[in-house]
Amino acid sequence: STRTRVHDCRDIEVIYSDVCKTPWGDIAVLWTGSAAAPVVTAAGFTSVGSLYRRWLATAKRDPKFVQMLASASKPVKKSSPKIRSAVNQWVKGNYQALRAIKVKQPGPEFRQEVWTTLRKIKPGDSHSYQEVARLAGRPKAVRAAASACSNNLVAPFVPCHRVTRSGGDIGKYAYGLKIKKELLAHEGAPVA
Repeated sequence: STRTRVHDCRDIEVIYSDVCKTPWGDIAVLWTGSAAAPVVTAAGFTSVGSLYRRWLATAKRDPKFVQMLASASKPVKKSSPKIRSAVNQWVKGNYQALRAIKVKQPGPEFRQEVWTTLRKIKPGDSHSYQEVARLAGRPKAVRAAASACSNNLVAPFVPCHRVTRSGGDIGKYAYGLKIKKELLAHEGAPVA
């Protein structure tokens, strides 16, 4: 197999795709690495094709992913028992299960900080965009934090559904407010 060197020195062989069933709809997942040690590069309540097109458009703007794109073709269908197990555990109430899966998505430094912060929000809690900006180290960058949430390619592994507007309004969600409310309720967060 052909390997491509990425700037962070990880070897990328191929992008795999899988679909995990949940009560809220199928989660399409793009991942690299091995089935035993997968790295999720994109996920969401959408089709694999739609997710891949969104990932491709975003990755083209990130120099760290340009090398990966040179070898990227359509994702190869392959399941990762580790990813499927984590999703199943999350559905069954082990809300920390998704944090055990490594993620890597294209995006500038502050977005990376926001996404790291989102993974630290405890299930059942929700934070405002203002709180997320503060926790990510730039308290005045509320709009940038909101933009990072809306550009998150790895939902629900990076749980942007746990972010709401100040004042308690639920805010937006790329996969619809119905799913966002259901995910928050599933994790025990109060939903208005």
